[in-house]
Amino acid sequence: MKITTRELFGLSFYDCSLPELLEVLEDKIEKKEKTHVITANPEILARGFQEEELNKVLKEAEIVVADGIGVVMASRFLGEAISHRLPGVEIGEALMMQAEEKEWRFYFLGGREEVVEEAVKELKEKYPHLEIGGFHHGYFGDNDEEVIKDINRASPDILFVGLGSPRQEYWIRENRERINALVMMGVGGSFDVWSGTKKRAPRWIRKLNLEWAYRIICEPQRLQRVVPAFFNFARLVWKEKRDPTV
Repeated sequence: MKITTRELFGLSFYDCSLPELLEVLEDKIEKKEKTHVITANPEILARGFQEEELNKVLKEAEIVVADGIGVVMASRFLGEAISHRLPGVEIGEALMMQAEEKEWRFYFLGGREEVVEEAVKELKEKYPHLEIGGFHHGYFGDNDEEVIKDINRASPDILFVGLGSPRQEYWIRENRERINALVMMGVGGSFDVWSGTKKRAPRWIRKLNLEWAYRIICEPQRLQRVVPAFFNFARLVWKEKRDPTV
């Protein structure tokens, strides 16, 4: 199927609905094509502009979608309006729901040990036919040989990596050729949500595109990271507006 793309910050963003993205990923799995999915928010885009290596990671990913209302608003301001916001946690849940029918196997990497264990338990209750081939916490430092061996033993169709951004994006890019997985996606703090450790904003808040504010209220320490990221992203947007070729 033909997917609409929008050109922003030197990247091609998929502008598609969640069902359309699932169709694309199903096709990738059927064709055995390795696919790195990045759900880009303002923070990672701003860092990518400042860090050349991260910018390469973003450009090399097969699929980049907008995760964050800030990216959608910026796209409208820049004349490349993205219609669909696709948060990683929602993509993940949709994939797991579809996997019950397709018999896809998953591997979860990231989070604290007790959190990822609880996430697996909760998800197996929610999706009884979900096949989770294995999981591992995210505190393995630079010694990831055993982690990669464990992933390869599971041979998952889909690998969720929750190491925080941009560490998870770097890790996927650096290890993708050593990993027997097809679709690889960074999911940030999704394991916290799936385990019940943290709650997403109520649906009505999400519909108002105010989930970012809800998260700051619940976790005020996030302000130390969010405020600099906001200004860095604003500078990036203004620079793009003045000269899209940069």
